[in-house]
Amino acid sequence: MFFPFSVCMVRDTIHVPVNSRVMGQARLQIMGCGDKFDDEQTPRPVVHVGLAGEGRISEFSDIMFTVLDTHVRVGGAIGSDMQVTGYTVLSSCVAASLLIHITPKASGYFENMWVWMADTSAQEQVSVYASRCVTIESSGPTWLWGTASEHSVMYQYNVVGAQGLFMGMIQTKSPYFQPVPLAPNPFTAGTFRGDPLCGSSLVWNKVSRIDSLTSNKEIGRWMRSTQTNITGHCGRINVV
Repeated sequence: MFFPFSVCMVRDTIHVPVNSRVMGQARLQIMGCGDKFDDEQTPRPVVHVGLAGEGRISEFSDIMFTVLDTHVRVGGAIGSDMQVTGYTVLSSCVAASLLIHITPKASGYFENMWVWMADTSAQEQVSVYASRCVTIESSGPTWLWGTASEHSVMYQYNVVGAQGLFMGMIQTKSPYFQPVPLAPNPFTAGTFRGDPLCGSSLVWNKVSRIDSLTSNKEIGRWMRSTQTNITGHCGRINVV
């Protein structure tokens, strides 16, 4: 399936069947909007691929999911209402609960993928809040090669009981605004497995039995809030 360049605004989950090949032109954007995506406690995916037990392949390329060469971006774009002038108070800056979830019965190959909570606009730095970046529960095999995960409140990569996992050339950045507010604010921990209880964003969170290999990591942790002169808490790798 081929989509010409456009911004596709969707108001409910797009279910993509297995054995699909989806290609966009010049970074086609799929933008989730509307009331169905508003509940943090019962988050609803913008795009859902396959069903549990379906052992086939779906492929995406040249597509940006706004809420292989495919990216996720939250905020920072026209239409998102998450630009410099798009909000005035903390509650209106909340944008997403989880950006990517690789479930226990899913597996995949992810290459050249940027998962970004937009922290800057063309004018200046902004504070927009996404709770979690990437959670991996896959029983494998799963490969992440050349992926980046940036600026979510609780963690950037969360590996929960995954097996047969390889991650190479990965990169992270923590939120610039912490420690104002401290994590998990403005969210509540406990909606997803492995949610950490920590005052700052974890760059790498590992929980329970893991069979994984990582190579060539670049991990960034910014130490100072953009709002005050308070020195932040140190980010870290957390293994439980």
